Amino acid sequence: FQALISRHAALRTRFISLEQAYVEETSPLDLRFATLEPALMDDLPQLYETLQQYTNETFDLSRASLLRVHVLRVSSQLQVILWVMHHIVSDGKSLDILIRDWVHIYQALKHQGFYLGYKPELEYHDYVYWQREKMQTETHQRKVAYWVEALTGAQGLDFPTDFPRQNRVPQFKVIEFALSAERITSLEKLAKRHQTTLNLILLASYALTLYRYTQQTDFVIGVPMLGREDERLAEVVGFFIDTLPFRVFFKPEDTVPEVLERMHRHFSEILLYQDIPLAEIVPKLNLPRDLTREPLFQVGYVYQSYIEQLTAVTEDFSGTRLWSFPGGGQLDFSLIIYPQAGNFKIVLHYNGHLCQESTLRQFLRSWEEVLAFITLSEPASISHFSLLDGASYQKIVYDWNRTEALDSNVAYPKDQTIHGLFEAQVRKTPDQ
Repeated sequence: FQALISRHAALRTRFISLEQAYVEETSPLDLRFATLEPALMDDLPQLYETLQQYTNETFDLSRASLLRVHVLRVSSQLQVILWVMHHIVSDGKSLDILIRDWVHIYQALKHQGFYLGYKPELEYHDYVYWQREKMQTETHQRKVAYWVEALTGAQGLDFPTDFPRQNRVPQFKVIEFALSAERITSLEKLAKRHQTTLNLILLASYALTLYRYTQQTDFVIGVPMLGREDERLAEVVGFFIDTLPFRVFFKPEDTVPEVLERMHRHFSEILLYQDIPLAEIVPKLNLPRDLTREPLFQVGYVYQSYIEQLTAVTEDFSGTRLWSFPGGGQLDFSLIIYPQAGNFKIVLHYNGHLCQESTLRQFLRSWEEVLAFITLSEPASISHFSLLDGASYQKIVYDWNRTEALDSNVAYPKDQTIHGLFEAQVRKTPDQ
């Protein structure tokens, strides 16, 4: 880890103020040891909550390094190495870079006793300098104007939560499941027919599910982008990622092909303007101030393509698993897609102070119904499909209407309506 810190300047950077940062020549590693209960390894949500006690500890930005490592002993044969990094010096792609470098450094030290690694041609502070220069250009200002026009009038998403919104620290939780290889294959065929990407198909289905849940025809989804347009930044560790505000529109009469074509065209357009920081756009929109939610969008979507498992990376790390636990932020929830061979791992990262797990598991089942609908019923209107799976439909439409099963002594008339019976009871006992 010490060699890793020496290799990447971002890990040796400390921030003296908002305007001043300093890169140390050397920086000590904050390495800590603890133990974990073995049973946690089979319960990802509980493991996540347990690890939060380590990740919630704050960093002192004026002191480097902004990387903290916990070695958590599970048994004599199993240990968890927890990397905790401040987002100001890293992003998802940086994690990919750091893990690969760490594996190479470990191998070199184990087998050769020394490591002669090169340092990247550029460092993160070079990128920061370029960004400051670009902000003074006419092109930059024209792109800012595009975003202001594109997002003016955007409304917040009012997803039906179980608990009222409050100005409090979010309680982050996760739900995990997988999309089958068969489902992925059918979605890939759909993407090919419409000359778009699987990523956009999944994003469109997510947006469709949100539309049906809220009946809002205009809202924004936060979509993180790598922010590494210059290929020389491909191996640089730092915070390059920014969130692209993807505004979606629906009409009840829309068909799936119309939705996909419109989203594909809009997404291709906004990619041309992705280098404008979200923090520069939001203040210019004059959005209502609300301390209980993010101002522009409340839900996120992430297509996470960096490595998820360190299997077959080297002989020394065969069978090693890698988990990524997102942290921070104020979003209601984010759908995170991890492409893998055979199936796609899906993680819903949500705020437990707003929604119960059962509510969001039902949302995910509804999303799966949307995925089935768009692959089987393309010409149909997006308002004409059910969000319920077969079991839920049977329960709500049939089982809950079997009143004779609840009370065999009550015979409900089959030729009258509920409101008709209510009116008759009012006439019968008007004062009760």
